[in-house]
Amino acid sequence: MTDPTDRPDPAWDPALRQTVTSAVNDLLMVAADVLRRYTDHLGQYAPPDPVPDGDVSGLIEEARVQVVERLWVQAERTLAVMRDAYGQIDADRRARYGDSYRPVRRAIDDTA
Repeated sequence: MTDPTDRPDPAWDPALRQTVTSAVNDLLMVAADVLRRYTDHLGQYAPPDPVPDGDVSGLIEEARVQVVERLWVQAERTLAVMRDAYGQIDADRRARYGDSYRPVRRAIDDTA
């Protein structure tokens, strides 16, 4: 088995850093697209006029599809990349320090 200290530390891996940065950028690009498409000049949600089905349920469905679902899905993808990066870092630490390593509880763990 290879000595874990001979491997690069994933906590400082430029490729892993780029993966996380790219995931955050993807989220920001979706948010910017939502803002550009679905807000007025004041940044307030601008529902379609007329609203499909004409009532509040139609408004809710349009807002869910146009804004909430797009942001939610991309945020989940970004969090998955972040959790994976933490997993790689924790696995490396376990290999380096053995059973005595205990990963720090992170706020991101509460979003799973």
